[in-house]
Amino acid sequence: MSHFPSLLHPIHISAVIEPGQIHPEACQQIRIIHEHGIFESWTWAPIPAPPVARLRKAVAYMVPVGEVERGIHVVTHFDWSHTMDPFSLTPESFGATDDLVYRCREVLDTMTSKPLRQFLSDVFSTPEVFYNYWRTPLHHRGAPGTLALDAVALAEVIRDTRAVSADDRDLAITFAMLRRIGDVWCLQDTWNGLGTRQQDLVALGQLDGPFDQLAYETPTLATALRQLMLAQRAPVRDTQAQRVRALVKRVEASEQTLGALDNGFQLATSDEHHVAGENVVAFPRNPVGAPFSPHEHPW
Repeated sequence: MSHFPSLLHPIHISAVIEPGQIHPEACQQIRIIHEHGIFESWTWAPIPAPPVARLRKAVAYMVPVGEVERGIHVVTHFDWSHTMDPFSLTPESFGATDDLVYRCREVLDTMTSKPLRQFLSDVFSTPEVFYNYWRTPLHHRGAPGTLALDAVALAEVIRDTRAVSADDRDLAITFAMLRRIGDVWCLQDTWNGLGTRQQDLVALGQLDGPFDQLAYETPTLATALRQLMLAQRAPVRDTQAQRVRALVKRVEASEQTLGALDNGFQLATSDEHHVAGENVVAFPRNPVGAPFSPHEHPW
């Protein structure tokens, strides 16, 4: 699947790089994922192993080859960078609606807390989150993508709420994006036995790396966010977490939120989207060296 025009001149693009099949001529097929879409290319440049539980992110330098009409291009080299913000690399087609990824970027761009903004970048640089968050349902009978619809809509209303400090607002936006993120794993076939009631524990376990980094940089924020994530299991004792939890409850109960989330909840509960007895499964990924076609990707 290509969302990229024929190349007339050498260009460079920031993207997530997925390695594919290595051919006898030592040329490797790759998939390039960037904010405007997904397309396939080729390279002779070496592709290193990714960091543990992280995406391969790089600036890819490409040149056209052969006839322009065929749109064939190769990557001559990469500038690898693990610090790229994954939200700027997420294709708009990942969202359940055309504008969902853009709306998410708009909300996150208002955050002033660098530790929390970096924390979200670290979380969404986790491959399972980057690929599956946007397609996960709000519950096991919901439509794909409604978890992200609900999270972004809630984050938008929190952003627009007045008489809230910037620190509390940023923590509330972060919590809104993550409060059901454990379902990214729990609603896949390999996790079906665990159930969504354990999604908060699954989230903390799967995201221990980003949480540890946040705790190293800003221990108070890590403590508050952990307590918010586990609020259904244990008392929320941190004072900022208490304020944020009250804010989120207030926002959810308001007519403004009900209106903003209405589209998401309709999608999540619409009978036409239900598949009785089935859960959303993990989306197709290609192991290193395995061939793939442009039709394999769900987007």
